[in-house]
Amino acid sequence: MIFRFSRNIVMKRTGLKLLALIMAAGMLAINFPAMTVADCADIEATTGNSFQAWSATLWTQTSQAEFEAGVASQVDTATIVGDVILAEDISEVVVATDDLESGDWAGGSGWLWDWWTENSPEVSANGSPHGGSYHIQMASNGDYYYIARPTDMTGMTDAYVRFWAKADSFGASDFVNCAIFDNTDWNYVQTWVDGDDDNTYHYFEFDVSGMDMSIEFYVTFYAELSGPGANFYIDDVQFAAIAGQGGIARDYFESGGWDGGTGWLGGWWYQGDAIVTTSGVPYGGSYHCRLSNSTGYIDRAIDLSGCSDVHLKFWAKAESFESGDFVECLVHDGIAWDVVETWIDGEDDGIYHFWDIDLSGYNMHDEFYIAFDAEMGSGDYLYIDHIIITEPPVYYTSGTLASQVLDTGASGATWNMLFWDETLPSNTDITFEVRASDTLFAKDASSPSWNAVGGTSPVVSGLPSGRYIQWRATLTTSDTANTPILHEVRVYYY
Repeated sequence: MIFRFSRNIVMKRTGLKLLALIMAAGMLAINFPAMTVADCADIEATTGNSFQAWSATLWTQTSQAEFEAGVASQVDTATIVGDVILAEDISEVVVATDDLESGDWAGGSGWLWDWWTENSPEVSANGSPHGGSYHIQMASNGDYYYIARPTDMTGMTDAYVRFWAKADSFGASDFVNCAIFDNTDWNYVQTWVDGDDDNTYHYFEFDVSGMDMSIEFYVTFYAELSGPGANFYIDDVQFAAIAGQGGIARDYFESGGWDGGTGWLGGWWYQGDAIVTTSGVPYGGSYHCRLSNSTGYIDRAIDLSGCSDVHLKFWAKAESFESGDFVECLVHDGIAWDVVETWIDGEDDGIYHFWDIDLSGYNMHDEFYIAFDAEMGSGDYLYIDHIIITEPPVYYTSGTLASQVLDTGASGATWNMLFWDETLPSNTDITFEVRASDTLFAKDASSPSWNAVGGTSPVVSGLPSGRYIQWRATLTTSDTANTPILHEVRVYYY
């Protein structure tokens, strides 16, 4: 709820004169609350009296564009459009790694299973490993070698494969290929031939972000070595990535069809009066999904095996329902269908609302279905947009958003009230700092200095004066699964 402060106080000269006489005589002692210029409006100006009150000017920051015009650090203005939350901590994570120090093909961590080998390559101590005591060795055999190992890259972005390798004594026809298989295509990333065989370990890193981040994502090496003394060595193999902010799966319907989004097992199955459309004002972008009549139905499957604490999040709006009309959101976890949300008559205000449905109590099946089923009359609609299936994000513990610098147009302008609207889940907080100057400063300048004014809205004291004013909000959490939400900031000045 947005709290609007509004109060008009009119004091006539006769009332002031009488009050002054009474107080001077010691007949009355009254403690008045502090009054600010925002309280006053000259509503008598048209009556010809000589009293002049004043009204404060309001500066409001509430839209995504307004927030993004400032200076942001570790906050997110796009996930909940028009609000500010802490950004997800997307530090790089090691998905899978093997330094070969197990001395066999089963070492390391993060892999789906052991190395697959053909024609007996070795995990060997020969030939000076890059680090530790062991590495992979492929020696001249007049035939071929092949090794491969998969990891699960589902939901990852900015992904890399890294390793160290060295070639020694290659013949004219000897070669080794490194290829990545993303369960769709073979992607050759490096080839070693005669001339690359300096018998020195070199570091290799390949950006594989453009590939399909599949549940079985392979790194492979294929070698044909027949020259006398030819060897190829591999050590310290690693997959690294950033966990995707887009969640396990998502679809914003911006493809304009039923096969868009990422992370799904296939496209949407649909029947009856179900369309992806531009009509009806989507929540975001150009398209959303619309269900109508008693025939509109969609469902889509996702692999949730190995997941936990999964949430289904989306935006939905209902329009023109009559008594008896309803739409259900259902899930099937490999055991049974269950209704997780229902829209009925009375919930059809034609406004998009955000839904966050906890699926953690269900069986995390490898073919988990999300469905929407309409039972309405003609001309009744449910719209759906921005569907995301996600495990809890890990937010930064703190982040800041400074506003742009406002030019009030008047030297010595008084900043007399600061309001903000917020939502604070457990273990979160938002605090504010302010600064002002009669000299123009950049929005990211180190001076003038910031003045902390606390975390309780409204703030009516400790606010500076100056032609140019700026605020800075600090969002914090001690529970990285939760983030505070800043909805709007309002500044009164004169």
